[in-house]
Amino acid sequence: MKKLTQKDIATMMKLRGLGFHQTEIAKELMVTPGAISYQLIKIKKQAKAHGIDKTFKVYCAWLEETK
Repeated sequence: MKKLTQKDIATMMKLRGLGFHQTEIAKELMVTPGAISYQLIKIKKQAKAHGIDKTFKVYCAWLEETK
C-alpha cells in the first residue's frame, strides 16, 4: 500500500476543495478511500486546533516546494 507523501496530502486538499469526491481523489492518488477519509479527518482536527488559514498555508507550502 502506498504511503501518502506531503505533496499527495496537499494535492488531496486541492482536489477536495475543487469538489472531487473521496473516491475520485483516492483513485487519482492510488490509495484507498479510507486513507483519504483518515487524512481529511486529521486535517480538519488540525484546522480546528491551529486555525484554518494556518493549516491551509502549511499544506499549500508543500505544493509550492515541489514545483
